[in-house]
Amino acid sequence: MENRTPDTTHLGHRARMKKRFSENPDFAGFSQHEVLEMLLFFCYTRGDTNAIAHRLIEHFGSFDAVLSAEPEELLGSGIVGESPAWAISFLSSLCAYIRRGCDEDSITAYDWDTVLEYITGWFEGEDKEVIKLFPVNDAMKLTRCLPLMTGGRHNIRFDTGEIAAKLLPTGCRTLFIAHNHPNASGKPSDSDVVSTRMLMRGLNELGIKLIDHIVVGNDGAYSLRRSGLLFDYEI
Repeated sequence: MENRTPDTTHLGHRARMKKRFSENPDFAGFSQHEVLEMLLFFCYTRGDTNAIAHRLIEHFGSFDAVLSAEPEELLGSGIVGESPAWAISFLSSLCAYIRRGCDEDSITAYDWDTVLEYITGWFEGEDKEVIKLFPVNDAMKLTRCLPLMTGGRHNIRFDTGEIAAKLLPTGCRTLFIAHNHPNASGKPSDSDVVSTRMLMRGLNELGIKLIDHIVVGNDGAYSLRRSGLLFDYEI
C-alpha cells in the first residue's frame, strides 16, 4: 500500500519563512529568490516553491524581470501554471499602481519632477547597472516599469530591437528610458549621450518616441532632455 504520510519538510520550512518575515517585514536579510518563493506560497499550497523561484530567476535573468514578465511569458517558460503566472503579473501591476499613488492621473510625462522621483524609486537597492523602461500611454501617463537586465556592474548597452519587443505588447509607442550608475554620480557620460541619440533615431524608425533618458546615481537623477542633451523630440 502507498505511504500517504504527509511530508512535513516543506511545511516546516514555510513556517520558518513566515516567522522570519513576521520578525523582518521589510525583508531585511532575505534574498530575492526567498521573497519570490514566499509569493508562490499563495499559489502552491504545498511543495518546494524555493526551487521554482530559483528556476524563474535563472530563466528570466533577475527578480525584476520575473515580476515584469507578461503572463504569457511566464506560462511559456514551462515553470509555472496559469494561476502563478496571473498572481505574479498582478503583483507587478499592483506595485506600479501603489508607486503612482493609486492614481493613474498622478504621474504624467509633463510633470518632470514627479517623473524623476517616481523613476528614481525603481532603482533603490540596485547594485549593478540595469536599464528600465517606463511606457507612456496615449494620454501621456506613465503606466508601469519594465526592467531590462542588459548591463553589468559597470556598463550597459541599448538594444533597439529588444526595447521595442518589450514595449510594443503594452500598447504604448512612447516611453522614458532610465539606467543607473551604482555608487557613482548620475551625471550622464559622453557614452550615455551618444548611445541615447542613436537609440532615439533607431526607435523613431520603428514609430516609437523616446521622451527622455534618466540616469540615476548616488547624487540624484539626471534628465538628458532637461540638460539640453536631447532636442529632436518635444512633448
